[in-house]
Amino acid sequence: MLSRRTILKAGSSMAAIAMARAPSFAWASGDTDRRFVMVILRGAADGLALVPAIGDPNYAPQRGELAEQNPIPLDTTFGLNPGLAELEPLWRDGQLAVIHATHTSHRARSHFDAQNMLESGLNKPSSVTDGWMNRAIGYFGQPKINLGLAAGHQLPLILSGPAPVTVWAPRLLHNPELAFLQKLEAMSAVDPQIRAALAEGAADDARQRSMLGDLEAARAGVGRYGLNLQLAAATGRLLAGEDGARFASFDLGGWDTHGSQTIVLSYLLPNLAKSLLVLKDHLGPAWAKTVVMVVSEFGRTVAPNGTNGTDHGEAGVALVLGGAVKGGRVISDWPGLATAQLYEQRDLRPTTDIRTAFKSVMVAHLGIDDAFVEAKVFPGTPDIRPLDGLVRA
Repeated sequence: MLSRRTILKAGSSMAAIAMARAPSFAWASGDTDRRFVMVILRGAADGLALVPAIGDPNYAPQRGELAEQNPIPLDTTFGLNPGLAELEPLWRDGQLAVIHATHTSHRARSHFDAQNMLESGLNKPSSVTDGWMNRAIGYFGQPKINLGLAAGHQLPLILSGPAPVTVWAPRLLHNPELAFLQKLEAMSAVDPQIRAALAEGAADDARQRSMLGDLEAARAGVGRYGLNLQLAAATGRLLAGEDGARFASFDLGGWDTHGSQTIVLSYLLPNLAKSLLVLKDHLGPAWAKTVVMVVSEFGRTVAPNGTNGTDHGEAGVALVLGGAVKGGRVISDWPGLATAQLYEQRDLRPTTDIRTAFKSVMVAHLGIDDAFVEAKVFPGTPDIRPLDGLVRA
C-alpha cells in the first residue's frame, strides 16, 4: 500500500474551526527530535503471563497450569516470561520498565468499549472521532511533514483527528502505471482541494520511499508474524530520519487467548520481542530519543478456564522501553492475588490508570505543555497526574 495522507484539508475544516475557537495555548513550532511509538496488543493480553508475579504467595495456586515454571527474575516479586527473553538485555541496560496492574477506567470487559477508551483517552466509551495521540500532535502546530504515522492497513482511532497523519503498510499491489497517475492528476484538476491533497500525498509517498529503501517494496504475503516484523521495521525507518514522523502506532493481534493460552503465547511472545528489537534496530541512533509503550485494552482472568485459557479480565500490564526510558524496574501499586484482593474475586485489581504513563510521556518526554495535555489531550482527568520518573529528562 502506498503512503497516503489520511486527512484531507476539506475534511478537517470543521475541526480546524473548532480548534481556532478553543482556548489558546502557546503551541510549539512543529520541531521535535523525540519519538513516541504505541504498540497495541489487540485482543486483551494476559499481563500475568507476560510479567508473572512469581513472588506473590498466591500466584502459583491461583494460576494453576498457567503458572510460569521458568520465569526470568526481574525483582523479588516479578519475572519476565521466557518467551520475551530477547528483551532481558534491555532490562539490564535500564531501557525497559514494566507498569503492572494497569488499566483504563473501563470496567465492562468489552473489547470495543475498552479499545475505544484506550485510544480516545476519555473516561467512558464515546462516539468521538479523534484519538488522544492525534490531539497531542496538534500541539506542534503546522509542521512541514506529517508528524503522525499509522503502520498498518487502516487508521486507528488513536491517530484519527484533524492533525494530518500518514498511513503505511506493505504493498499489496505493484506501483501504478504512469498513465494511471496522469489520469488521476487530470481528473483532480477541476477540484483545488483534491488536487492539493493528491499532490501532497504523492510528495509524502516519494519521501517515504526514499526513507524505506528495500522495505518499501515489501509485500504482505508473508503471514501475520512476518507482517508484524515488517510493520516494526518500517515504523523504525520512518521515524529515524530528521524529516521523519515523530508519533507512530501499530497493532499486533491475536491476544484473545480463551483456549490453549500457553501454546498460543509460545509464538506470540517471541514475535512481540523480535518486533520490538526490529523497531529498535531500524530506529538506529534515534532509539536514544524514543519511548515505546506496549499496551492492551484490558487484562485477563487470574485463574484459567476449562480450556487452558483465560477469559476477559480487568488489570493488565504495560511495557515501556526505549533509550529515553528510566527502566530496570517494575512500577506497580501491587494489589495482591489472594481471592479477596481480586476485582470481583476473579481479576487482577486495577490500581494504576494507564493515562498516568501516557501523560508522563507527553509532558516529560515530548515536552508538551501540561495545561495543553490536561485541556486537550486527556480532558476531564485532572486527578490523573503524570507518572514521576518514567522517562529520562
